[in-house]
Amino acid sequence: MSVLQQQLADKLFLGHLRVIIVSEKVARKGLEDLNDYLRRNPEVRRLAWLGVAKGRAEKVLRAAPQLERVPALYLLGMFEQAVERGEYPNEFIGVFWSKRTSKGIDPILPLFKLNKEEGSIEVTGLAYFSGDKMVGNTNSLEIGFYMALTGRQRGGYTAFIPRYPGSREMVMISATHRKTTTKISLKNGKPQVQVQVLLEENIDENPNENSKIRKQKDLKELSQISASMTDEGTTRLIKKLQLAGSDILGFGEQFRAKMPDYWNRSIQTDEKWIEVFKTLTVDVDCKVSIRRVGMKAS
Repeated sequence: MSVLQQQLADKLFLGHLRVIIVSEKVARKGLEDLNDYLRRNPEVRRLAWLGVAKGRAEKVLRAAPQLERVPALYLLGMFEQAVERGEYPNEFIGVFWSKRTSKGIDPILPLFKLNKEEGSIEVTGLAYFSGDKMVGNTNSLEIGFYMALTGRQRGGYTAFIPRYPGSREMVMISATHRKTTTKISLKNGKPQVQVQVLLEENIDENPNENSKIRKQKDLKELSQISASMTDEGTTRLIKKLQLAGSDILGFGEQFRAKMPDYWNRSIQTDEKWIEVFKTLTVDVDCKVSIRRVGMKAS
């Protein structure tokens, strides 16, 4: 930044900074120095977005998307629209810093991928951290599981489920609303977490001509299939996070807020909590209610 200032006549002003991209290599090495510099600069907006790029970050910022001449504005619009559609949590750089300083939760950042053939940029998952270092990433569908586990109310993800258990015929569904309840407890001195996820979904498409959805019984069966797939997906995500030692779900903050005696006696530090989190018992119970089945094509 000092060398750049020497090359410019006017004083550098970071108040217009909206998007910051770092490479995955830099993120895995650690973002402590970068975040320290940005946090100490009063010109940097806390509403700016920080993201991780697969490969070189420079290539993402030099991309030429067809829908926008300025790549930074394209990325900014991608964030804002994804949040509006319920496909990504509204977690800008200020939230990242807040989580980083908390003892019972780890931060996340969006993970980008550049499509060289089309020149477009897409969010391929979440980069999750332990402290300042990136320790792993999810796929795009697991963003929806993360939002379900953390109680983000607005739904927006679309997925395919089998028409019947074991069937190769698929039905397209989309989540519209979520409601999550998290309960914590101690059993024989060991922490446990129970998460109940309630999903409201719509059936967007049923391309199976010979398997029409006619009765309430059909909707109940599809709801059970969707709930079972969500249970499996969220459980896999939790195990992946425990293996990496990254509590992006904030279970530690739940214990710190609701059981301060246990926290002050047995945990105290974020390093100790991560050790407990790796063996934490988490039970997920998902229930799905299908509200609408769409229109019939004549």
